[in-house]
Amino acid sequence: MLIKKQWGKGMVAVALGLAMTGGGVYSIHGSVAKASTITHNAAGTAQGGSDHRQTVHVYKHHGFQLTVQDKSGDPKLRPTINQLVKLYFHKYPDILSYWAGDNDDTHIKNVKLIIDADYDGVAYTVWQDKEVTVGADYIASHPDDIAFLTHELTHMAQAYPTYDNNTVWLTEGIADYSRYLFGPNGTEWRLPEFSEDQHYYDSYRVTARFLLWIEQHGHEGFVKELNNRLQENTYTIQDFETLTGQTVEELWAEYAQNPEVETHYN
Repeated sequence: MLIKKQWGKGMVAVALGLAMTGGGVYSIHGSVAKASTITHNAAGTAQGGSDHRQTVHVYKHHGFQLTVQDKSGDPKLRPTINQLVKLYFHKYPDILSYWAGDNDDTHIKNVKLIIDADYDGVAYTVWQDKEVTVGADYIASHPDDIAFLTHELTHMAQAYPTYDNNTVWLTEGIADYSRYLFGPNGTEWRLPEFSEDQHYYDSYRVTARFLLWIEQHGHEGFVKELNNRLQENTYTIQDFETLTGQTVEELWAEYAQNPEVETHYN
């Protein structure tokens, strides 16, 4: 989920599969790693023993950086957090290259991942702040679902200047389309089969499947072109007709008559 921003000394050793580069910054080298954790209490004092211990890790690899702030203080989340770190470095460079275009100056390569015990949702992104916030309860209860981060990192790459009632459904649909493309999707997450109570503006997986159908029915590259127009802040609903020769309503009606798509889950 994308959230639009309204403008206006204790050290603990942990095995993470990373190699120390000095100064509390770490970089990935294959699958072997070591890192250090700075532990704070809720007030930010460098002392242990609080019920609200926080840990901060900073990782670097090939020009990308990820800062992980774990505000939950729950050591049982560490294996899942480690998987999210690996996903960032393995998937995000490709996601960024695919959606952010050729202008390297606008690429966000320094992201902060916040694990928040007080947030009761899955995750949300404020790309202007380069932050993704994740619900600690969600990853505790869904340790195998790490591809939600692919969705959120897509929002970083999208960096759309407008997120409103006219674009929210498409923004989230493209992010789930990206999750489908890049994975890792395991065995549970799937694009939903078409049903008559759906609409193209239902967003997320419903819209993602519709976009995949358009791509597979004579309009390869369509979603990336929509993405470009959203980034340039020139998108309108008429772009569906401009790019395909059919209005979005006409495309949806055709989709409803023949909704078959070929899927390959990563």
